[in-house]
Amino acid sequence: PAPAPEPELEMPEPEVEMAEPETEPPATSPPAAAPAPAPAPRVPSPSLKTFSDRTCPECKPGEWSAASVEIGGALASGDACPADARELAQQAARRVARAPLGSLKGFAGPAIGGVSPTALELIPTDARNAVDEALAWSGDSCRLLAVAIPRGAKFQGFRYEAADGSGQADCVGDQDCPIGDSTFLGNPGIERGQEITVVYSVFENRSRDQERRARLTVYFVPATGWRP
Repeated sequence: PAPAPEPELEMPEPEVEMAEPETEPPATSPPAAAPAPAPAPRVPSPSLKTFSDRTCPECKPGEWSAASVEIGGALASGDACPADARELAQQAARRVARAPLGSLKGFAGPAIGGVSPTALELIPTDARNAVDEALAWSGDSCRLLAVAIPRGAKFQGFRYEAADGSGQADCVGDQDCPIGDSTFLGNPGIERGQEITVVYSVFENRSRDQERRARLTVYFVPATGWRP
């Protein structure tokens, strides 16, 4: 007889270990950027005076005053100021008034000349260089004085003064100052910008042996809510 077939052996299937699904680490947010430091508060101009605190005795109720001061040196030779000094002064004042915004907002005080801070110090470097170029005409004996008042302020009036070793006196535009051999060229000019208005004038010292101290004071009523 034929041999009986051997039974087929069932081979167990190999156990396959299932790998655990990889999990991504939880997303983390980048650290928050530190807030930019707040700009340092601007120091009010020392030239600012006001009726309310009695630092400006000539001011009327609600008025403030700000001043620009320059020293006109003794005249060495020739004329102190060029014939077109007023027009050249206007160009310089306009460049300050229309300088980029920012730190000029709400400023009141000397625009050019006087105790720091001045508007000229607060504008960007390139704008300041442009103003310096526009002042190339002014010399030791011919000085631009300019005062900035804030946007919305009402210009109320001005005062010219000149002083030397003999004393101090008020002056009238286009007339010799009482101290002699000096004058302010006309009444002040006005240049308006977006944040400030610049009131300016030119002082001419014709003395051959005396330097003179010139002062332009501007009186104004600021807009409601303004703070220096």
